[in-house]
Amino acid sequence: MSVARPVPTLPGNSPASSDSVERRADPDRARTLQLRFQEATREAQGRADLLSRIARVLTETARADILVVARPESGGKVQLEGLLHPLAGLPELTTRSFGEYAVAALQERRTRVGRIGRPPNQLLVAVPLSGGPGDEVLLALFLTPAAPPDVLTTVVEFAATVIAGQHAAQQVVALDQQVSTAAALIDLSARVQAATDLDSAARILCDEAALHLGVGPLAIGVTAPNAPGCRLAAVSRHELLAAPERLKGAYEAALDESLLRGEAGIWPPVAGMTRHSLVTHKQLALLTGAEAVISVPLRTHAGETIGAWVAVCPRSDQARAVSSFLQAAAPLMGAVLQTMQRGEHGTIARALDRGLTALTQRKGRWVAALLVICAAVLYVPLPYSVRCGCEVQPVSLRYVAAPFEARLLKSEVEPGDEVTAGQLVATLDGEEIRYELAGATAEVDRAAKERDSHLADKEINAAQVARLEMARMGAKADLLRQRNAQLELRSPVDGVVISGDLRKAEGAPLTMGQTLFEIAPLDEMVLEIGVPEDDIAHIVLGQPVEAILGALPDRTWNGTVERIHPRSELVDDDYVFVVEVRFTNELGLLRPGMKGRARIETAPHSLGWNLFHKAFDATRFWIGW
Repeated sequence: MSVARPVPTLPGNSPASSDSVERRADPDRARTLQLRFQEATREAQGRADLLSRIARVLTETARADILVVARPESGGKVQLEGLLHPLAGLPELTTRSFGEYAVAALQERRTRVGRIGRPPNQLLVAVPLSGGPGDEVLLALFLTPAAPPDVLTTVVEFAATVIAGQHAAQQVVALDQQVSTAAALIDLSARVQAATDLDSAARILCDEAALHLGVGPLAIGVTAPNAPGCRLAAVSRHELLAAPERLKGAYEAALDESLLRGEAGIWPPVAGMTRHSLVTHKQLALLTGAEAVISVPLRTHAGETIGAWVAVCPRSDQARAVSSFLQAAAPLMGAVLQTMQRGEHGTIARALDRGLTALTQRKGRWVAALLVICAAVLYVPLPYSVRCGCEVQPVSLRYVAAPFEARLLKSEVEPGDEVTAGQLVATLDGEEIRYELAGATAEVDRAAKERDSHLADKEINAAQVARLEMARMGAKADLLRQRNAQLELRSPVDGVVISGDLRKAEGAPLTMGQTLFEIAPLDEMVLEIGVPEDDIAHIVLGQPVEAILGALPDRTWNGTVERIHPRSELVDDDYVFVVEVRFTNELGLLRPGMKGRARIETAPHSLGWNLFHKAFDATRFWIGW
């Protein structure tokens, strides 16, 4: 049945027979149906969503029980898709009727209406969907039709027309986007061709493409003949969220991965595109905080690969549009960059061309004369000075240690105090020693009486044992008397207490040999200079030294190198060779631990050697020469 009529009005909600259905048009209900279709079209997110919304409207208004989209396939098969309800469980006769009506509707290019079922009281309407992505048929099955067949057929045809109109609107939008993309590519090509070299052309292309697409940063890499990988040529101007070195490595890795794959890549993958691991794309997204990363090889129309470009998208919904633009622009931009690359000389050749051009001008001759003068100045011999940090230390250091185990009774000095030889610095607690001494003395007396008693009884052996016990306890008593005489600890030399703040440790037990104080004489001090290993070869004994200390910035200390330590030492997280210079400290201004800067004057060399020999040596060491 072929139907072509204005959209009629559906009856009310109460069921009615074909004789009682009112055929007159109801403008309000027709308008309601039209508004429902417009709302579905406006809110739909894609074709599949639109079909579901249209099916819902047909179910609610025309009371369609089953809605199906049929797609004929090769071999006479028909793929059926239920829009609101699955087709599983339907009778085989019903599903076969769906396929037959769909094929007939497509072959005849018109609506097919018929009765199916047993008894045949079920109404089936099949309407071809024109303008879609392929051959499709919309089928509506009414188990108990609530309106005449022509009314229901018109409603289903109206729904098919809405679907076709929405597809046509999408095609218009896609055509507008293609026109806009073509215009943008023409403008972008003109801007890139105005560049003077390949890198500036890549920079312009990055900035303009990122601005047009609303993404960033966007990077371009180019390949070089007989060179592996892809060199990062330019990155669009955007705020960097990571270190430039890390970003450069991440971009180059993503560009190399794009060239290896040979096709566009999107991370995270989207439906309809080849899924790959894209590990470097994922790392770049994590590094930049982006939701999507797109890469496209830059390949000319002739199939020659000139490089690749990678775009970082702040939103994942931009991925498809950005990928489409980059793929459309890749052949044209690849050809432009290839032309720029072929027209370039090497880096050294370009520098020589610019230099020769400048020398032919008056300003260039002045520059050449200035360079000659500078070269002559660099040959002037001047003493080479080694500048490094230094620290004041005492020449000798004496220690005051605990002579035996005891408790600290009192500390008489603290760090920074000046002491003289023999001055009391600490007192040990001798109460326990005196108790032990009294006990040892008593033991001696007891042993002496036992000896005398055994001698009187002529017990020679027992007398000998008592005599030995008396000697042992006597030795112990002598040791305790000696310790009792050493309870006062005194300074061995004149000097300053360097360390040993025991004021808060009074009463604490001490172990034998425990260092209590460090005392340094201050009549003579040594200046320890930390010379870096790249300068130690220029230092010899007897060279003049000039030092300035941070504590005494208005005085200069002069001396000569007296000793060079044979091996390097770790000082302030750096390995240096220690050079010693002695100074007399008659005024007592120098204190251990003072730091400053020292300058050692070595043999004279040319000014150019003094300025650049370290950089030259570092370069030779780096290249292994």
